[in-house]
Amino acid sequence: MMSLRTRIFIIISLIILFILGVSLILLIVKKKNENAATPPANPGVKVIDAANFNGNNLQTTPTATSAPAATAILTISPLELEKNSVKQLAKIFIERYGTYSSDNDFQNLKDVESLVTPELWKKISGPMAKPPSSSFVAATVQVLSNNLTNWSAGAAEVTLKTNRTTESNGSTNQKYQGIKITLVKVSGSWLVANFEWEK
Repeated sequence: MMSLRTRIFIIISLIILFILGVSLILLIVKKKNENAATPPANPGVKVIDAANFNGNNLQTTPTATSAPAATAILTISPLELEKNSVKQLAKIFIERYGTYSSDNDFQNLKDVESLVTPELWKKISGPMAKPPSSSFVAATVQVLSNNLTNWSAGAAEVTLKTNRTTESNGSTNQKYQGIKITLVKVSGSWLVANFEWEK
């Protein structure tokens, strides 16, 4: 029969051997993975790694590379930019003006006040003096296309195609409708002067 001291020595020795064996296996597996990840060395190709890196290994002369073909850069003239902004203003105006709800306290009109001439503002702000409708009414306007149909230095006309959706008394109606918007240049800024829905 072995003494207690001998048994403890054998158990500790087995545990140490087990730990060393597992460590050795992990080390071998790690080496195999590193070798698999490293591409095979090609003759003539110099691989720089931590073992052989120094400043002398760096290439100091630039290599000749072919430059990519020049890409044409489209430039927009100031006139085209102004025409595009006029078309955008017409779109913004009609989508804001034509989108409303009886629950919004004429917010659509307030949103376009800075976009219209004082004369047009007098015409379109009239409903704000009346109390809102007791029944729910709402509308949404989405611009599908817009074209600049008339242009001069101080006036422009934009024709838009829209999708108008109205809701009243629980029923919804959708209508595709054109609109002609007239804009004028006042003190260097374009403003909406008039608009007319197509019948």
